[in-house]
Amino acid sequence: MNLKKLFVFLLFALFLGAIASCATNHFRENYKNLSAYGILVIPMNQQVVLIIPSDKLFVLGTDKLTYEGKATLNQIVVYLQQVQYSNIHIAGNTDPVFDHTLYHGQDLSLLQAKEVAGYLWDNGVNHHIARRQLTYSGEDADQPIATNSTLEGMKKNRRIQITIYAGKLEESGVSSPFKTQYQW
Repeated sequence: MNLKKLFVFLLFALFLGAIASCATNHFRENYKNLSAYGILVIPMNQQVVLIIPSDKLFVLGTDKLTYEGKATLNQIVVYLQQVQYSNIHIAGNTDPVFDHTLYHGQDLSLLQAKEVAGYLWDNGVNHHIARRQLTYSGEDADQPIATNSTLEGMKKNRRIQITIYAGKLEESGVSSPFKTQYQW
């Protein structure tokens, strides 16, 4: 009798593992349409990182979304409606020219991250997570992904980075690399 219970338990565990694997694959693979909008998608273990050049979203040197920027963010909302996630973090990044640039008295990278968080929240993210699960930060020029010694490198560093977590942040084993975070 104990062998039968063990067998049933193992089958159930395999079934749950298959479901979890399908959900993770769906989370990681359901982003193919985003690249058409100039979004670099980096799938990782329990998260997906979306990198969007700031010039695809904002008027240069401001936190004002362009029409193209809103269309790009709308595609991200569509993606988010197709996957299960628990937390989203949005990081604004600049280059040394715009590093600590004050725009109406505030840090530009922080204002841009806050604008993206607000747009995503207002356009559908609010139906899937609580406000405390949507965070943002302004990283200035502290986390470059390219050299700042060329114009092309500086352009790559002006970006919004959206990290979408498949599970709860504390359960995923991922600690946040971002400096001060603000909840939406």
